[in-house]
Amino acid sequence: MSIDSAKNASVLSHISELAHRLTVALVVFGVEFFFFFFFTIRRVDFGSIVVYYPFPSFFNSVSTQVFHLMVDHFVYHKFTLINIGSFDTLISTLYVAALLAGVFSVPVWAYEIGAFVSPALTRREKRLARALIIPSTLLFVAGAFFAYWVVLPVLFSVIHTLTVSLGVEPTMSVRSFITIVVAYMVALGLSFELPVFMVVLSYVGVVSYETWMAGWRWAILGCFFIALLISPGATGGLMETVIGLTLSSLYLVGLLFVRLIVKKRNHRA
Repeated sequence: MSIDSAKNASVLSHISELAHRLTVALVVFGVEFFFFFFFTIRRVDFGSIVVYYPFPSFFNSVSTQVFHLMVDHFVYHKFTLINIGSFDTLISTLYVAALLAGVFSVPVWAYEIGAFVSPALTRREKRLARALIIPSTLLFVAGAFFAYWVVLPVLFSVIHTLTVSLGVEPTMSVRSFITIVVAYMVALGLSFELPVFMVVLSYVGVVSYETWMAGWRWAILGCFFIALLISPGATGGLMETVIGLTLSSLYLVGLLFVRLIVKKRNHRA
């Protein structure tokens, strides 16, 4: 076999493995999506024993129940949700099911991606990849909850106040509502992955601890710029400050872990 043929075979092998890894993650995502969209959780009592089991229920599925929780949490007594497009309500529950499936499938995505790049890693790097699965999942969930409990309530309150002050009827399309909620939860969930991103880049030698440390002022400036972009405004700078400080704290946490990991690796070396 020629060198070119061997290289092509190697490339095809890597592509095939990547396709397999992505297929596994997508299948898990699809199964979870199907469950959240078409099933609900029922409870049955056997004396002192309580059993929960899935039950088919399209009109009262888990995604529908979560959608009602979102409405009660964000727009109750504020906006009247209206269905502008014929399929907006269906699309909204699809978005919620996709969000739930995405959150619960994060460990699988992290594992499959780690398994794909694992052959190119050293033994210590493999241990690091396995160790980051749980922190990356928890950070994403923390970011989503930060959006849900801190950012979005203020955002919808500001929108409602502005709408009423202009003498406009406070209505909102159901699709716009769920799009805002999902977009903010996903965006902040990914933003909270900053410490993991920093640790990975430093551990593989792409960015040194000294580089992160030298650029901390620019990083914090960037965090507050992002906060300015995604914050609802009209809060006297309060929400911008909260988001900016939160993202800056994540950068400093990442900086701390980079220092600990790099020093530990250098000590072993």
